[in-house]
Amino acid sequence: MIRMIFKRIFNRKFSSIFTIIAMTCVFVLIPLGIQYAQQSKLAVEQTIEEHGRGLYDILVRPKDSRTPIEHELGVVEANYIGDSSGGISIKEWEDIKNSEDVEIAAPVASVGYFTGNTNSVGLPLLESPAKIEWTYYTSDGMNNYALDDPFTFYYMDGKEREYFDFIVKPEDLQPDGKMIGFMGAKLPRNYYLLTGIDIESEGKLTGIDYTDLNKYKDIESLLEMDREELDHETTLLIQSLKFRGIPELIPVIQRSDLNLSLYFELNVENLSLSLPEFKGKYNLDSHENLMSLYNENDDEMINQMIDELNETPVLSKEEHLIDLSEYQSPFNGNYVEITNEYTVKWGEGGSLTNDTSLYYTASKVDYQINGKGVNVPIIEDGSPPSYKRVEQKGESYFEAENFEVPFMLWQTGTFSPQKDEGQLVSSPLGIYTTKEVRTKDGTELTPTTKPGSFISQPAAGVTTIEAAEFIKGDKPIDAIRLKVADIDSYNQEAQEKINQVAIDLLEEGYEVDIVAGSSFQQVEMNVEGIGQVTAPWTTLGTAQSLVDGWNYLAVVSIILFAVFGIIWYISKLFYEKNQFAEENDILSKLGWSKNKIKLRNFLEQLTLVTVAFLISIGLLMILVEQINQSHVLSLIGLWAILSLLILAVFNYNSKPSIRVEPYRFIPSLLHYRHLILPVICILIISTILIVIQMTSLVSTFIEARQTTLGTFAMDTVQTMQLLILLATFGIAIISISESFKALMLERKNELTMYHVVGWSKKMIQKHIRNELTLWAGFAYMIGGSISCAVLLYLDFSLSWIIMSVATVFLLFVVLFMLLIKTSKSYLNI
Repeated sequence: MIRMIFKRIFNRKFSSIFTIIAMTCVFVLIPLGIQYAQQSKLAVEQTIEEHGRGLYDILVRPKDSRTPIEHELGVVEANYIGDSSGGISIKEWEDIKNSEDVEIAAPVASVGYFTGNTNSVGLPLLESPAKIEWTYYTSDGMNNYALDDPFTFYYMDGKEREYFDFIVKPEDLQPDGKMIGFMGAKLPRNYYLLTGIDIESEGKLTGIDYTDLNKYKDIESLLEMDREELDHETTLLIQSLKFRGIPELIPVIQRSDLNLSLYFELNVENLSLSLPEFKGKYNLDSHENLMSLYNENDDEMINQMIDELNETPVLSKEEHLIDLSEYQSPFNGNYVEITNEYTVKWGEGGSLTNDTSLYYTASKVDYQINGKGVNVPIIEDGSPPSYKRVEQKGESYFEAENFEVPFMLWQTGTFSPQKDEGQLVSSPLGIYTTKEVRTKDGTELTPTTKPGSFISQPAAGVTTIEAAEFIKGDKPIDAIRLKVADIDSYNQEAQEKINQVAIDLLEEGYEVDIVAGSSFQQVEMNVEGIGQVTAPWTTLGTAQSLVDGWNYLAVVSIILFAVFGIIWYISKLFYEKNQFAEENDILSKLGWSKNKIKLRNFLEQLTLVTVAFLISIGLLMILVEQINQSHVLSLIGLWAILSLLILAVFNYNSKPSIRVEPYRFIPSLLHYRHLILPVICILIISTILIVIQMTSLVSTFIEARQTTLGTFAMDTVQTMQLLILLATFGIAIISISESFKALMLERKNELTMYHVVGWSKKMIQKHIRNELTLWAGFAYMIGGSISCAVLLYLDFSLSWIIMSVATVFLLFVVLFMLLIKTSKSYLNI
């Protein structure tokens, strides 16, 4: 009997080898998968424990401050503090700060958009009279926007540091006019986001020294000191304060790594004009300065001169667009000069203006979410257009009575936040992020110098939380960033403590988000006037979702593969049992008992399983550094289960029905159902499991890849999941191919007869294809429907389900096309 068993195994090499390979995959991948699942879980948890905690743990905001896009997408803007309206008082912040569970409580308040010290651009002193026109522009990275109407004046003569002579319309010579100082083109008012912080707690949170905000803390004493006792900067400050009626001083430290998006267009028309002759026409001496006419209020003569100059022939024209961005910083306008070669150089002096009591606030961007994604509409057309509702507040000292205003900003220092490039975790501090916003073609976008930009701007300057309260009111604080006390790493115990602190704050009525373990996510938006844009936002709770996602995926992968392997083998055994039927009849006629026949069949299948079992032990010894007890127990358990399945199947007796009438429908399929049904069963099960497994893997993969932390964790654990998926599909291919071959050999005489009676090879293959399409399509529809129902019940994304179903369908179509193409090799035609 033993010799017969081995001889039969050898004679059925194709089937035997495929069975051994398939069962070896099951024996190896299930214990290996369990180990890798544990390692994957550990790798994800270690990654998150090491990188999952940012600078703080909990974000506390006023009640009902969550925006619609946060509700919809679960993310916040990188600089979410900007344009907030407050809601938490300093007293409430102090109560939170004094809790024993809180290590750091750093408040932040969006105060508004303010200008700073405004200076000018020195124009070139030309060698001959010219008509000069300038315009300031700002840019969003794609388009340039004029900040005002072009300004024109007529240059006559000048000598550096001594004098210059020009003509301009009388109405353009105003105290707050565009031309100032010695040939200076006054810089436009540019507005930057100012936020309030607590010096001590913000310093602990970020590691930045903000103590320059205390530079003029004792301003009252400085106001009483003699001028000789003060340095130049302090003297200038004291003079400015006294000129404005000694308003409240708002100290500002400027962010040093930010510049303005500012351009200067200068158009020069050199005139064909003799200056002495021109002056003589108006009874002026050749040495007399034309500017003296303004002192005489002779507006009529000035306008006549301008009319004549407009009619004067032009010798040559020059147009220059000069980038001033790198020369201008927030809250501190720098004086620069345009040389006669139209290049920029640092200048000395200039005319300083401080009109900082006029400011703006803006609403949040009105993100609109629909089936096409996130849209950002223009709220108000302009140059530049505004994507927010902007409101003017405060008062210009030029318009105030006696120039007296309630407050004045003054820069007292600079700061530079730490770089966050490549950071796995996003700690949404709300005011520092400078990550790039780009268009679809990669163009980097920048905020304009006006408050209405759609880009979530970082704070260009910070002031004290007390100063924010003075300007904003009793409840200036927009958010408090909490770092929970007594936490060393982001593990399960830490999560529980953070959760408890968050619950306590929720019960007090605050809007609370756990941001420990959050990570950057790129959000695509369609911005009106610009197009498709990608911007960095911050996800909430990424670390916990990654752990849950990978725990789920690991369990699903192993269970599905184990179920598939067992069900496939049961179908395989029934298929083998049907194959043995004719041979069993011969052995029975030769005198073999039924039990002896069953024993022979049982031992043959057990031999194949045992060979696969022994091979898998050898492979595990190669793949695993040390085989532990769990490996041995899982292998023995699988071997025992498969042995019992073999015994059960070959002891199962089914009485064949005797049919006396022909089949009316699909007779060939019904006649060969003993061969086709196991294949249908395998196809249904493999479709269900591959679709579920692929959807689960891809969905978890995509969700993890959306964040920087998820990407890092994903890279460490994906290999095993892919191996299991490929093995599942591989076993399905092997079993379907083997069954198809057996079916063709069983029908060899029938199909040969078709050829004898006149059917061509193409007709026979078409007949096979039609039958195959019928039963394989039926099996795929059942498997696909069941898998879709299960996945929809588990709330997977419909798009990923459709993608997986379509992918599996295409793979099976390719497989069956190849099988049909090779079917003639089994036939004598």
